[in-house]
Amino acid sequence: MENNSNLGIDWNAYVIASGGYIKSGLLDKAFEMLRTSEEFIHGNSKGAAWENLISTYASIGKKDICFI
Repeated sequence: MENNSNLGIDWNAYVIASGGYIKSGLLDKAFEMLRTSEEFIHGNSKGAAWENLISTYASIGKKDICFI
């Protein structure tokens, strides 16, 4: 996914990938995807993006990140 420059990857693609890792029980990999997604947050989607990220971080037990 990351190696294909023709794809328009945004923060949401990484959040979706993290959801798959969560369902598979791979919480460390899900955490990596969420951290990577933060790099792609900009523009008008900031509010929705951060709301989604905070919710997902909390669902994998990373509640300490939610209180920055």
